Amino acid sequence: MDGPARSVDDARDRVRLGYRGILVLCWLLYVFVAALQVAPASILPLIGEALGVGPAAASWVTSAVFLSMFLAAIPVGIYIDRVDIRRVFLVSGLVVAIATLWTWWAGVTGDYLAILYSRALAGVSIIAIWTACVTLVGNLAPRARQATAITVFATSVPLGFAVGQFGVPLLADGFGWATTFPLLGTAVAVGSVGIWMAAPPTDSSQSTSPTMRDVGHVLVQPRVWGVAVLGFLAISMLFVVNNWMPTFLAERYALTLAASGAFTALFSTVGVLSRASSGWLSDHLLDQRRKPLVVFSFLISTPLVVGLVFADSLGFTVVLLVLAGYLGQLGHVLLFVYVRELVTPELVATALSVLNAIGFLGAFSAPILTGVFIERTGTFVAAFGYAGLLGVVAVAVALLVPESSAPRS
Repeated sequence: MDGPARSVDDARDRVRLGYRGILVLCWLLYVFVAALQVAPASILPLIGEALGVGPAAASWVTSAVFLSMFLAAIPVGIYIDRVDIRRVFLVSGLVVAIATLWTWWAGVTGDYLAILYSRALAGVSIIAIWTACVTLVGNLAPRARQATAITVFATSVPLGFAVGQFGVPLLADGFGWATTFPLLGTAVAVGSVGIWMAAPPTDSSQSTSPTMRDVGHVLVQPRVWGVAVLGFLAISMLFVVNNWMPTFLAERYALTLAASGAFTALFSTVGVLSRASSGWLSDHLLDQRRKPLVVFSFLISTPLVVGLVFADSLGFTVVLLVLAGYLGQLGHVLLFVYVRELVTPELVATALSVLNAIGFLGAFSAPILTGVFIERTGTFVAAFGYAGLLGVVAVAVALLVPESSAPRS
């Protein structure tokens, strides 16, 4: 038994990377994870037609992932704070591969409930991968570059959404919509195993392991919950746009799903620039302050998101989409840095889990609520109006939440 175990350890020692290498691997991995998360949004009409369900029911194929992420986030975060983080990547990648094969089979057989169950199973592993990546990258990065490192990693989310919105309709045309899920799941599994091999050990199960009293203190801290509420509002707005823009553009301007998905991908793609610049702006121009950029982001992006549904030409809609994508994500990603700085280092994953849980409650609820609004009103006005209301509340909450405890230069 010692021989094979020692061989694996020796192999890991040979490929073990520093924080920049781990940042790149986590970034690549989460591009495919994010594409898997958002994959149903760009092919909702195909899913609805194949399964014989309406917009609200079809949206559950997206939302099932985020419901399970919401439910699993806090237990997963507590667990990650107490174990070698490499184990999380290995197990999560294999579970995603199994779950996406189940999604494919359920899609082929037309089993709607099985699709929801399989997507929920994938969601548990997805939240584990996200929390593990943010924790690992943040822990390995130098303190003065922490926001920059985390926000650079977080550019994988909008890029992954763009890959999903642009690439999934093309894969669906070539291989069938159900096959897109195991293709993405395989990429996630390969990337997860790669990080398991390359990451340094982070065993927190020794004397520094947080007690349940420490965990409980984090779970009742008002500042942590304030940032978590901002996460709910930000992700809800993000998913109103990501979930409904492909369908909205296809209906409003008579575009194909591939064309509308490509335009919607601009919203996500510009978020790569936004997220990458937000950490640098906060670390270097704002003296490691997070709050000013968060307030600015919500204040400016809210009217742009509402304006999407009132634009009277495709060109103007695309301009608003790009501006909303950049400005809306400028402050959103800083929340993951913000909440880390409210707790001690050994409780980072637990604090992130609160933000994740409440944030993904927004990702779960927004597509379903707006799907109901669209079905009842027959228009997209109420859906994007809901996003605008969330933005107004977000500005008020962001003004009330205190600045983080990041050291000032």
